[in-house]
Amino acid sequence: MKIFDVKRRKKGSLELSINSIVIVILAIVMLGLGMTFMRGLFKQIKTKVSEAVDANELTNPPTADNPLTVAPAEISLRQTENGKVILAFLNVITSRPTSYCKLVTVASSTGATDPAVVFSLQELLMEKDQINTWTVALTSTETTPVGVNLYTAKIDCAATAGGAATQSFTKDFSVSVTT
Repeated sequence: MKIFDVKRRKKGSLELSINSIVIVILAIVMLGLGMTFMRGLFKQIKTKVSEAVDANELTNPPTADNPLTVAPAEISLRQTENGKVILAFLNVITSRPTSYCKLVTVASSTGATDPAVVFSLQELLMEKDQINTWTVALTSTETTPVGVNLYTAKIDCAATAGGAATQSFTKDFSVSVTT
């Protein structure tokens, strides 16, 4: 009489090994999916919080009377130096709940192309009384003429995406280039 059946015990341990391997693989897959979901969620939260904090940290926030503000209004750059200007816009269009607004131009009043100006042309859907900011990067080179240039920023708002502008807002700021 045999007390232990050796063949039966080996078959049971093999089934147990396969089951545990399958469970470990499923656990790793679920962990990976969960981490991917959480990473995406945190990226969304980060962008929302940074937009809200940027709007709240403005030194000169826009108001209903002054919907477009510039910080700083006067910027001083040395040749071969970079700088930035932050434009803040409050959507004061009351005829509709949302508007499509975008920064259209930042141009020098003298037609100067130096310092170079770079900004986003992305059109944003803005709710009424929502504040949004645009960053304008200014880059001067060794050939940038020394002096003061007056720049005008223009934001257009339309009723539909890509539509014709129904209202425009402008704001001036100066850029002083020194050696």
